[in-house]
Amino acid sequence: MTVIFTVAPDIELQRGVIEGVSMYMGTIPLVVEPVSETQWQAELWLGACSDPQMRWRATIPWVNPTAGTRGQYQFEFVTETN
Repeated sequence: MTVIFTVAPDIELQRGVIEGVSMYMGTIPLVVEPVSETQWQAELWLGACSDPQMRWRATIPWVNPTAGTRGQYQFEFVTETN
């Protein structure tokens, strides 16, 4: 699955991680690549698990070299199996 992130023009995303919230799945690298000045994309490769509604947390560090600031974006999402 490809995910597109839209950020401010001066923000550069860095390699992040995805972790299981509802079940331990280790950490999965999340590599983001620039698509344009404000858009970045990442390919998600998630492990299979037995939880029918798996909760995940993504953490993506960012840096603004112009302002000399840094931080991280963090969000949760759910995958479902039938």
